[in-house]
Amino acid sequence: MNVHIIEDKEPTLEQLQELVGGYIELKELNEDTHLILNEEGYIKQLPINKEAMRTCQKILNSDIKTRHWRILPIRGDVVILKGKAKLT
Repeated sequence: MNVHIIEDKEPTLEQLQELVGGYIELKELNEDTHLILNEEGYIKQLPINKEAMRTCQKILNSDIKTRHWRILPIRGDVVILKGKAKLT
């Protein structure tokens, strides 16, 4: 499973779809970071991406002051967009 991190420029829809292997779903992790994943990851039973889950947990722990958050399993390849690469 891959975790692609893009920071320099906003990717196209086609680029994101190619990186996640299908339709995309956007999750805002914080005001500076977007997570892009395969919208059908659960339906297609894609493998759990443990590296993506660890990366998201690190990002969330730095921003959230409560322990009531839980990350659901992230399935398939993902893209993390930061800085100039965030979707507008």
